[in-house]
Amino acid sequence: MSFSSPTPTCVTSPPSRRSGAFALHAAATGPKEVRWYDAPHALNPAAYVDQLRWLSQTVGTTPPGPEDEAGPQIPPPPAPRPQP
Repeated sequence: MSFSSPTPTCVTSPPSRRSGAFALHAAATGPKEVRWYDAPHALNPAAYVDQLRWLSQTVGTTPPGPEDEAGPQIPPPPAPRPQP
């Protein structure tokens, strides 16, 4: 990840991929931090808000507000169609 320097980089990874996350963290240069979330593969609302906050501080997007505290509102996938 030395190619990312000096660009700030945010990486999210499910707990099952900790070794890969640690390898990315070790390879990244500059200021860095690891945060773990008690969440399945789809990250929880706290991780979502932290990502929005990071984007706001890093690239100047709108900071997260109260409406973001519930996490992203992603509709569930459609139910599988019955097989004929």
